[in-house]
Amino acid sequence: LANGEGRGDLNVTNDTNSRNPNITSVMTTAATATSVSGVLPSPPHGKNRGTEIDTTLAPNQTILQLWSGEAIRPFGKVSELSESGIDGSRISIARIKTIELVIAYCSANLTWIYEHVLQQISKEKGITVRMTILSKCGKDADLPQFINNPLVTNVDLIKLPNVGGCDYAYAHFINNYISKANPSEADSSLIIFMKDAERIKHLWELPPYKIAFRNVTEIMEVGLRGKFICGSKFLCNASPYHNINFLRRFIINYHVRASDRKKDIKKENGSDFNHYQYANIADFHKRALNWAYPNKKMTEVCYGGVFAVPASRILFLSNQPKEGRVLKLIEEHLTRNDTSIEEHFIERTWAGLLAQPLNGEEIALLFSMRN
Repeated sequence: LANGEGRGDLNVTNDTNSRNPNITSVMTTAATATSVSGVLPSPPHGKNRGTEIDTTLAPNQTILQLWSGEAIRPFGKVSELSESGIDGSRISIARIKTIELVIAYCSANLTWIYEHVLQQISKEKGITVRMTILSKCGKDADLPQFINNPLVTNVDLIKLPNVGGCDYAYAHFINNYISKANPSEADSSLIIFMKDAERIKHLWELPPYKIAFRNVTEIMEVGLRGKFICGSKFLCNASPYHNINFLRRFIINYHVRASDRKKDIKKENGSDFNHYQYANIADFHKRALNWAYPNKKMTEVCYGGVFAVPASRILFLSNQPKEGRVLKLIEEHLTRNDTSIEEHFIERTWAGLLAQPLNGEEIALLFSMRN
């Protein structure tokens, strides 16, 4: 997104869940090109410059679901599919028995979780919830007694330093989960990562783009079938897939947290915000992680700090030499400061790391749709 991101780098006045720094970027319209960070503008409705596009991607899927990041893409040829995807992710909703609900918590009132999360999960038969609350601000006494909810089988409270935003909390959970997970339990678990701020209905606006929340029901419809799914979605048919040639240039100069903006605190982070003087996100990926997006042309980006991923996918990645190392390095690099440029880089890294990369046919299709 040019000049912004889903946590609040988009210019919005009533966003309680967001960031709002100045960003070095150049904005172009959807009619002419992608933005500096590569968001793909609106697709045509089944046609590309007069040429008919096949709208069948997979059983019951359409190209518009691919465009929006919601398509359930088979992991290989249908005739070759086993119970698991070839990348370790389960495909069948029947296999998911547990939701691992992971909440990065500072001080917000979490009673909204009952109605907007647990109640929606309860609509799926036979699914239970294990909660992990990653407490960063010492407000543990204010937490609701979630264990008394009949859907919740276990609540773990993990106290963490207040560094690295929600991304540090998520990285810590992932590495802790990897160290203790039972593979058979992971095969039947979906992990939903969520911030503590209430997910009210509002839009982040940056013309021509608008972003809104996916509710938990929408997240589960995709996540339970074995796919990474973002907790926010582009409206106006814009796509979450980004042109990497533009995205790799992303840089941000400073940041003020939403909680500070509410108090009219205008904190300039200065040189410590970008302590290692990263030139852009590509420089961070190279120097800090020794990693690059798996696909060289296009990647999904999830804004807003809420997403879901099958636990089996995380275990699969942890067993890969490169990805397993990167998961540990992300946690390490987010411990540097309470507010840092690394958070913004990692937000733009999660989907590229955790989601199944697009194949060549899908990339060609998405590029053909963007104008």
